[in-house]
Amino acid sequence: LLDNTYSDKEDIMISVRDIKDPPILNPIGNKTIVAEKELKFIVSGSTPDDNDSNLIFSAKNLPKGSEFDLQTNTFSWVPSQNQIAIWPNVCFEISNGTWTDFEYINIEVISEVKLPGDFNSDGKIDMQDVILLIHRIF
Repeated sequence: LLDNTYSDKEDIMISVRDIKDPPILNPIGNKTIVAEKELKFIVSGSTPDDNDSNLIFSAKNLPKGSEFDLQTNTFSWVPSQNQIAIWPNVCFEISNGTWTDFEYINIEVISEVKLPGDFNSDGKIDMQDVILLIHRIF
């Protein structure tokens, strides 16, 4: 400090710690499954600094009867006919103990009612069915 009359000086030490980069959850996206068929997928992610050994995966708001295996980061579920609905806000997370990334998805359970023209048996007629029809014809 200097005011042309008095001055003062002090040495200080600043410590800068290494901060972990936040983890990034790979996109999962909404899912559609036919009742009584298995839906299974692996949740994955990484950190920009490639220090993936301390990553923790978790899941919240899971539909009844579904499982999330913490050892393999695998979600699996065989929904019943009574569970035909849209299951909103199923949450998957990745954390390094400091930072967390997450994604909310919807899981739609549909009936196995076979619609005419539903060639991929997903319970709806869409562009994928048109492509399958073209492949069957040609």
